[in-house]
Amino acid sequence: MLKAMLEAEWKRRSSLPTPRSSPPPSSAQKTHSASTGSKPIQKPAQPKATSKPVLTLQPPATAPTPGPSTPSAPAPKSPEQPSSPEMDVDIGGTPEPEGPSHDTTRDPESDEIVQQLEKGLPRWEGFADVGWMNEVDPNRHIEILQAISSYQDAYGVRPAASLETVPEEVAGLPFNFPLSFALIQSRAQNRQYVSSQAFDRAMSELFMMGRRHYEVGSEEYGHILVLQRLYHALASSNPPAGPPFTSPTNFAAIRAGPGTAKPLHSSADTEGIVGVTTYRVSTKDREFVNEVHFKGWTLRLADWVHMANPDDPSRPIVGQIFRCYVWDAATTGVTIAWYYRPEQTFHPARRQFWEGKVFKTSHFADHPLEDTIEKIAVQFTARHIRGRPRPPFWYLGWPLYVCDSRYNDRERIVLKIKNWKSCVPEEVRKSTEFMPIYPFEQTVYPRRFGSPFLTGRVRGPGGIANPVEKAEGEKVEGGRT
Repeated sequence: MLKAMLEAEWKRRSSLPTPRSSPPPSSAQKTHSASTGSKPIQKPAQPKATSKPVLTLQPPATAPTPGPSTPSAPAPKSPEQPSSPEMDVDIGGTPEPEGPSHDTTRDPESDEIVQQLEKGLPRWEGFADVGWMNEVDPNRHIEILQAISSYQDAYGVRPAASLETVPEEVAGLPFNFPLSFALIQSRAQNRQYVSSQAFDRAMSELFMMGRRHYEVGSEEYGHILVLQRLYHALASSNPPAGPPFTSPTNFAAIRAGPGTAKPLHSSADTEGIVGVTTYRVSTKDREFVNEVHFKGWTLRLADWVHMANPDDPSRPIVGQIFRCYVWDAATTGVTIAWYYRPEQTFHPARRQFWEGKVFKTSHFADHPLEDTIEKIAVQFTARHIRGRPRPPFWYLGWPLYVCDSRYNDRERIVLKIKNWKSCVPEEVRKSTEFMPIYPFEQTVYPRRFGSPFLTGRVRGPGGIANPVEKAEGEKVEGGRT
């Protein structure tokens, strides 16, 4: 009201200039606005905004490409913090950040960030001089090679054909000399291996070449792992009778794998093979040891491994060592906590999975060392998007998986993991030295893929269903949380 009276009085005096409707250019309001480029001041000045300009300004337009510090997707449940020994440990309680919900590809910048980090990572030096086969007559080397070459499965397929077609040189290995099944056969025939350890190492390196050459899940990859497990049996101190060599479990020591194996004390009407796994680490009739050695590997508590899968050799069991034990002088093994792959779970058709996704389960199984395929690594999601594990927990070229959920196979329920500490052995839960990372320059989300069953090329034992997702700790009807 006072302003109106003053303006009216001003206008009566024609000698005075016309009053301004906005502050002068030199005013504090104008100066501050120009220096900060504040969007709230600029936005009202836009003429009649249409729907298209509004859409181009909204964050979802860049959702598949996380930004350098604050991704366009919803903000993480916990704020970003600078890298530190505490934050880099892969057992923290940080929940998984809510990444983009529909990105099936990854932007070139993220790929470049990953590649740049991997270029500078330490390389694995190869197998150590531990855990190799006992010294045997050189003729035994030839017998083993003949058994590997001639073996046929129940369908008449000869897996050695896949081993014979592995090229003599495969990229990304800790050695750079030519090697093939034919070369090993020739050297064994000519008595060129000075020891059984040298022969054993050459065969282990050949199987590693096959695993790197073929894609996980392919028929050829499965052939390599069947032959590797058969070789472990033939090179052991208690080889199987034969030829011919036959096995309903693809030579794995356990009777069933993820999805079909059921624990002790399961009900009589339970589908699958009962008595293969347990819900706790067994302590009966065994002596626990700090580490065990097998085929150049040193296996310790909390190490991640691929183990032979009796149901599908092309998809080895993903697991973590909870105990190393000795039964007697001839029996050494490890107790493994199993993780399931997406195709080993029941899930809705619309579900998407991060690349390398696995699910923590409550299943534990005792495996003899001969079931060991190789060492790998599994990262909790909150760490996986920030970097890669440091040696000796992981080396470039080793398989790497990511996990953010548990899977209850009895109720077919997915449970989001709130605290990674609840998933790893108690001995490393408070360790600041367990799985530290080399950090990325910025957050990098994994690629996402649809259900493996939608391709029509993947077998079970899982399938398309409609499980319920719950937060960890919620009561599960008729089952464990």
